[in-house]
Amino acid sequence: MTTILFPIAAPPRQAEFGSSLPVEVQEVAGRMIMDYALQPFLRLRRDTSLIALVHNVSARESGLDVALSALTDKNIEFVRLNSYTRGSVCTCLMAADHIALDSPLVVASLDQLITVSLEEVFQYFEHRESDAGVITFPSRNPKFSYAVEQNGRVYQTAEKRPITSNALAGIYYFRRGSLFLEAAQKQLYKRVPQHQNTFYLSGTINELVIEGKVVLAYEIPSDAFHKFYTPYMLEVFANKLEGRESLDAQLIRNTERYVSAFNARDLTDMTALLSENVILNEVKRNRFLGKTAVMDLFAELFSGHKDIHLETRSILANSSGLTSALEFNLRIGDSKFQGVDVITWQNDQIVDMQAYFL
Repeated sequence: MTTILFPIAAPPRQAEFGSSLPVEVQEVAGRMIMDYALQPFLRLRRDTSLIALVHNVSARESGLDVALSALTDKNIEFVRLNSYTRGSVCTCLMAADHIALDSPLVVASLDQLITVSLEEVFQYFEHRESDAGVITFPSRNPKFSYAVEQNGRVYQTAEKRPITSNALAGIYYFRRGSLFLEAAQKQLYKRVPQHQNTFYLSGTINELVIEGKVVLAYEIPSDAFHKFYTPYMLEVFANKLEGRESLDAQLIRNTERYVSAFNARDLTDMTALLSENVILNEVKRNRFLGKTAVMDLFAELFSGHKDIHLETRSILANSSGLTSALEFNLRIGDSKFQGVDVITWQNDQIVDMQAYFL
């Protein structure tokens, strides 16, 4: 039996959503967010015990508990809190008496959707006999927590600090419930709060690492993870459901087109992607003004090197600024470079590119 714990007792995000309702009951395309979030867990091919931790007053006023129960034929056990806590770790510990010590435990949010098979993810951890596991996706957004990993093994996590590009997707697997309880208690005993003096679940992973436990990471593509932390993200997801391309998706697609044209040495396509007054600034190196100067640079680069390849590590989009950030590995012959291109777009053309080499 795998216990699945849903800590949904945080204060409503009224500042972001303009509503006193919990984010989990906000609707996208006629369905509550927690309806989308719950489905991957209902498709698990194993016996599960579902436990939801809710704030008693908030759940009663919003109807969250009643609505959540109606979303599944499975019995959901509710642990009701009368006050808010100092973070997810504290909230989860309120369900300590309900956690099976010798059985797998999963802790997950209901304000997000992961579109890969969670059964495959958990089997990946189990077949490798890991003590714990996290799901990662490529990002640099400081809203997320991050993991330092090597060859799939996690050696450190950081909350709201993008120390790597391995963002945590908010689902934590523990081989035994006792592993989580011990790690959580140590985190609190050491008084090691994280961002904004809060105890986040990522901190329990650090406690396990300190104890020499094996923590594995399962990587998924960024488009398999949807975190509904602002109304804009709800709109993006709604557009995807209805088959409409969001502006973010358009910026990402244009950036992918640039990478493809670069690797194909397609000067015609490269020319079409540049505005007449484009600026290319290799930060602390060189600056090129205008399409002619930039295309001369690319032509010289392509003609002078037969072995050249631009590898995409991640692409982030900011529709409000019409910018995309391309994190890349660049190979030119035997030389390798890492960096980030911050690209400003207008009418599907590049008007400015700031190239930062790490």
